[in-house]
Amino acid sequence: MWDLLTVKRKNKKSGLTREYDYASHHHLIPLYILSGVSILTLLVMGCYVSILWQANQRESLRSTANLSVEAVENIYIPTVVSAAEKKQYVYPSNVRFGLSGPYDTLRYEYDPGMTPSKTSSALSFTTSRVLATLAKPINSNPNRASDYISRLQQCARLYIVRFEPGLPPNGGFASLKDIKLKDGRTAYVHKNIACVPTSPQAMTELENIEKDILSVESY
Repeated sequence: MWDLLTVKRKNKKSGLTREYDYASHHHLIPLYILSGVSILTLLVMGCYVSILWQANQRESLRSTANLSVEAVENIYIPTVVSAAEKKQYVYPSNVRFGLSGPYDTLRYEYDPGMTPSKTSSALSFTTSRVLATLAKPINSNPNRASDYISRLQQCARLYIVRFEPGLPPNGGFASLKDIKLKDGRTAYVHKNIACVPTSPQAMTELENIEKDILSVESY
């Protein structure tokens, strides 16, 4: 008889326990839901922060790349074009060049020399089109800008014109032609042989630029 009572008590207790567990479980459901939502929110926020950080990194790299390109482009000054004469002038060195076309005029870097004189200056030449072509892979791949900046710096400088004999100190240049000027100076023209065009179009453009460079004259 005692065993029967014990079993009944146990069953009764077990039933209460199950009811308690059931009630407790259902009371905790909102907590489970809240915890799940919190975890999901944290995951979403983490993804958002990661995407935002990557976007900021890309923008920072792009900004740095643009500044690097602008620093090189700003070195080169556009020549002063006289469309009527079909000439383009570099006033600091008192020389002018022919004008093959109005859309690919020369840009130059002027170096007055250590002791400025009539023959001490040196001119480095490029064009806006060449600069844009060399800058394109930098702007397209700002995360790899450092791989292309050195090429931009080296290959933007297509020709160097000096008024004293001797190769340019930059390296990568070969003597192209010596041209006697009317004012008694000699223009020593040097060509960049370190950077060779890789397409027929680029080769044609370079030939036109070279034609203008070799038409140098004093005025």
